[in-house]
Amino acid sequence: MIPAPNPRIEPYRIGGPVGSNSGAFILNRGTDRQLKVIASDGLGWDHVSVSSLTRTPTWKEMCLVKALFFHAEEAVMQLHPKASEYVNYHPNCLHLWRPQTETEIAFIRAQWGEEWPWGDLAIQGMIPLPPSELVGPKKPLLTT
Repeated sequence: MIPAPNPRIEPYRIGGPVGSNSGAFILNRGTDRQLKVIASDGLGWDHVSVSSLTRTPTWKEMCLVKALFFHAEEAVMQLHPKASEYVNYHPNCLHLWRPQTETEIAFIRAQWGEEWPWGDLAIQGMIPLPPSELVGPKKPLLTT
């Protein structure tokens, strides 16, 4: 699917082209729970970094960001890379990732034109997910 502008994120934009899926954003502006968000959609990946000055974002906050920046039925992930490849530029920052489809990659590369510096990209596609039964039952367990 070719990425379409996301109107859910525009009220929070502080930088980047309006109507783009990339840029800088501030959520909960003016509160002690202010989150800074940077979103990008290149190199075959959608990437959203979420940070706070004083603490790591909570699960609930990451769910809010996921709901703003991705479709409800898209799977996105947080990654724990190999120790030898670990990068940490900000101690209170978490990231959400989604591999793009072949069509999305071609669309973004076409926007760059001949300036595209990364060569050919491998097709990323869908995130493999374990069966939901491994997380827990679909129906609540009966208790007496």
